[in-house]
Amino acid sequence: MIAKYIVRNQTHKILMVLRPYQFYAVEKLVKQVQNNTENAYIWHTMGSCKTLTSFKASQIIMDLPK
Repeated sequence: MIAKYIVRNQTHKILMVLRPYQFYAVEKLVKQVQNNTENAYIWHTMGSCKTLTSFKASQIIMDLPK
């Protein structure tokens, strides 16, 4: 889980760990992609690291077998 939900920031030389709500959002997105052909959306407030959540979800989805 640690390796799957950490993003390495090369610019600042830090590791960014997803917060619990980001983890759950990524899990739901991946499940939606695996089980449906419909769209999936994340609804977060301003400042909730939507970009990081979307980036990590995209990384995981790109590594799926199909």
